[in-house]
Amino acid sequence: MATQDQQNQTNQARTEIPRLTLDLWPDVGRALGLGRNSTFKAAKAGQIPAIRIGKRLLVPRAAFDALLNGASKQAPAA
Repeated sequence: MATQDQQNQTNQARTEIPRLTLDLWPDVGRALGLGRNSTFKAAKAGQIPAIRIGKRLLVPRAAFDALLNGASKQAPAA
């Protein structure tokens, strides 16, 4: 028989919805090794695919993954 803690963990795992977007700062900027200002400038220039929802700038996870995959394909071989 499952304990109360195990049941709570199971219920929590079932109801957790994965995030489909990432915050432009700090999530995406830091993952790319950029500072805050550089991150926002890159988004404004269209180099980072960001969408505005209210006052928030978000990056769709699929677009971020595509950005990373495209960057790794263009990186010169060492």
